[in-house]
Amino acid sequence: MKLSWDEIQANAVAFSKRWKDARNEEAEAQSFLMDFLRVFGVDDLALTGDFEFKVPLSAGKTGYIDYLWKAQIAIEMKSRGKDLTAAFDQLQNYMRHLPDEEIPDLWMVCDFESVRVCRRSSNEIFNFKTKDLRKHIKRFANIADYTADLKKEPQAEKWFRPWLGADEFINGYCRYCLWLGDCPPDELRRMPEAMKRVDAVKQYRLNSKSAPTRKIADTPRLFHVKNMPSSNYIVIPEVSSERRKYIPIGFLTPDTLCSNLVKIIPNATLYHFGILTSNVHMAWTRVVCGRLEMRYRYAKDIVYNNFPWPDVTDEQKTEIEKPAQAVLDARALFPDSSLADLYDPISMPSELLKAHHALDRAVMKLYGFAKDAAEPAIVAALMQRHKKLTAK
Repeated sequence: MKLSWDEIQANAVAFSKRWKDARNEEAEAQSFLMDFLRVFGVDDLALTGDFEFKVPLSAGKTGYIDYLWKAQIAIEMKSRGKDLTAAFDQLQNYMRHLPDEEIPDLWMVCDFESVRVCRRSSNEIFNFKTKDLRKHIKRFANIADYTADLKKEPQAEKWFRPWLGADEFINGYCRYCLWLGDCPPDELRRMPEAMKRVDAVKQYRLNSKSAPTRKIADTPRLFHVKNMPSSNYIVIPEVSSERRKYIPIGFLTPDTLCSNLVKIIPNATLYHFGILTSNVHMAWTRVVCGRLEMRYRYAKDIVYNNFPWPDVTDEQKTEIEKPAQAVLDARALFPDSSLADLYDPISMPSELLKAHHALDRAVMKLYGFAKDAAEPAIVAALMQRHKKLTAK
């Protein structure tokens, strides 16, 4: 079954979590491989390839490839910690004894924790951790039946950009967008597959019942709403769980594009991040934000634009930036964890909670609140401050 890239991304995230503790080749290799191929929608392995594929070697010897899908992918598994270089040499030797038409384009060795893949057609070798599979799924496009785009037009690869909404940002995976707005016309015309997609956008817009959509048919390479920061920016998910004490907020770089399901703040600093991710801003948000069912729904006009920021000196900003950086540092201690993992009230690590509490104390002090002020008192004081600001 052919899956969308969104489905494959989600599968890859789940796969990495399921197999993070696997170790033993003999006991777990086949189950691991079946689950790995299911990430890409390959459900019936018997129809695509063979486990323990027998390879006649020289001098009457016999080798066995852990999994061979002829002309697609060969996989050799080893127990965790084994030498992948030796495993790759072994697989390479097996390839020499296959008929040319059966030799796969992808040669993969894995010890459950680490993956090494060789692409025969380009003589490219790449390495990554199993936990990071979601970042490398497009390297396996051939087994997902996504060969058409980049195999036909590899020069288009540099125009693909990560594309995040709230779910992707919080759960640690991403989609990709073919962004051609900056592509020079002569280069675009040398990419017929990309030209087809641009023309499809143009036709879609021309056929729309919406007059504003028809109007932008003349610029099919551009988004309807162009929202692309040129420097690092803060991201706030539009919708997030009400179970969390803090909405997961973070920084992204300008090479990542965002959907309308997140709010972005260009040119933001650590100071802004510190205020927004504090208990003071969260208290305000919980009272004034909209709700989707019971989940927080963060709106720029209702929540952000009405939030009463404090008057601060540069020295006071520094006092917020230090604990704000400590929050980011605490997150970085858990590189395998998504923001959903880190901010779940049950699984939130003590290091991160401690960093947030220190930031809360700094922001409370900045606003002049007592360190033990309850949330209703904080909101009441913020409302009074908002009233004074809007009365000016």
